[in-house]
Amino acid sequence: MSRIQGKNIPYLLLAAAVLALTGIFGLSGCAFKSAGPSEPLHLTILHTNDTHANWGGHSKDGRICYEALCEEGSGGILRADQAIRAIRAPQTGSTGSQKPATLLLGAGDQFQGTLFYTLHKEAMAAEVVNSLGYDAFVPGNHEFDDGCEGFASFVRALKTPVLAANLAFTPEGPAPPVSLAPWLITKRQGHRIGLVGLVNPDTPNLSSPCKEARFSAVEPALQKALAELQAQQVNIIIVMTHLGLADDRELARKFDGIDIIVGSHTHSLLSNSHAKALGPYPVVETSPAGKPVLVVTNGYALKNLGRLEVVFDEQGVAQSWNGEPIPLNDAELANLQAPPANAELAAMMHNRAVPVQNMLTEPVGNIVADTPAGQPLERPNVLICRAGECRSGNLVSDALLHYWQGAADIALVGGGTLRNPLPAGPVSTGDIIAAIPFENNLMLAEMDGVTLLAALEQGLSRYEEGKGFFLQVAGLRYSFKAENPRGSRLLSASVLGADKTWQPVQPQARYRVSTSSFQARGGDGFTMLAGLNWRDSEQNISDVVREYISTRSPVEVQLEGRIIKK
Repeated sequence: MSRIQGKNIPYLLLAAAVLALTGIFGLSGCAFKSAGPSEPLHLTILHTNDTHANWGGHSKDGRICYEALCEEGSGGILRADQAIRAIRAPQTGSTGSQKPATLLLGAGDQFQGTLFYTLHKEAMAAEVVNSLGYDAFVPGNHEFDDGCEGFASFVRALKTPVLAANLAFTPEGPAPPVSLAPWLITKRQGHRIGLVGLVNPDTPNLSSPCKEARFSAVEPALQKALAELQAQQVNIIIVMTHLGLADDRELARKFDGIDIIVGSHTHSLLSNSHAKALGPYPVVETSPAGKPVLVVTNGYALKNLGRLEVVFDEQGVAQSWNGEPIPLNDAELANLQAPPANAELAAMMHNRAVPVQNMLTEPVGNIVADTPAGQPLERPNVLICRAGECRSGNLVSDALLHYWQGAADIALVGGGTLRNPLPAGPVSTGDIIAAIPFENNLMLAEMDGVTLLAALEQGLSRYEEGKGFFLQVAGLRYSFKAENPRGSRLLSASVLGADKTWQPVQPQARYRVSTSSFQARGGDGFTMLAGLNWRDSEQNISDVVREYISTRSPVEVQLEGRIIKK
């Protein structure tokens, strides 16, 4: 396999030309022009997205696994590695043993979501990506959760090329932490394949990149990358994105030259058999020129391995295709005749899991709820906190309000702050950090009612997409209608007064509001909060919640009608 990165650097061009002359690239005429393949290409694309540090997979009862591998469970990198090696293994046929043409692509968001990341950060993420042997990786917004330093440390540790056509670092100020390629060219069975990476341009609002990181518009960057690849006589182009399924489908319909889009960000599962799939695998769109464009995405949390089989003709046009996400469970591995788990990878996972297991055992207190002890407060998962009132959201917002000892009237907590549900019964430090893994401080500011109402409206602005903007609250209750147009979904909002009665929010009244530093600086589109005079508690939110549970245990939590959907 060869790889040519999309950079206009004379040294690289000269090196490519020399290698071409020696036949290493297998090109003829000049360094960037191929004589063209004489046979169709049978290509297998394997892909992952939105893993969110679920590297151990899940236990039999659906809990996050903090072991190398939970017996009778599913998912995780050990099972993914077994499936990948099974599919990549040489196949024996009438012409003898032949290695299949495969690509393994990562569409971002390895970071954040479990205690594996909380403790081990980007170092473990890099170990995971390197161990699986990705051919290319596009960053997700969560790759910037620890700023550009965390992102740069991750990229520098990778053996995998990182592609981002719409991301650059300004020369002003500190030196750019990394150098990224917009695209690369790889070769399979005589066919030259272009890979393009597109990051989410809204990452500054979704995460915490440094000011030197410049996220530009998607379409001009894509147009430029496609033109550069087509100028190099590349006629099979795969675009890797971290934009979301709706945006992927729009790009497929809008641009010529794209054959496949491997997407992520919205955790969308496409499948031909799963009851909760958002569409078929692949979704087939039509380019302006009338050619098929295949769009795939694979859910989240490394529960599945995406597998798309495509046959391209000699001109690089997709002629036939099929595929389905592979469930990463023991039965499916047996069907694949997968090799045993990788002992070296298992040892790495074990070493990383031990300190996490120690953290999980540290007791804090107890939560009393109408849920059996040991079971999560939210089922089937914490994503319901992005759609309505939830028990974990009530407890966390209560903790944020209580911290200020009467100096705050209201607490606002984005549903996306919660990455796992808190459990009923005994609660450990690990449970709390797993639920609230972000390193955000608790903040307090005074604002008028107009600003408060605007914040509540922003929380509802993309309700139908299940965004983490949706606000859990304490000291406040509100009602909304999701079917209304954006900007007019909030129906009512009331604040609990000193006399313990509910009073409508008044536009000119002043309210003291507690929230996370992420939202206080305008994250998730809460720009109306960014200019306020915020007081920093200098306390991480997870620490605030831990102290709240510890000092008030047992803590009773229930649904109270704080949020009403009309």
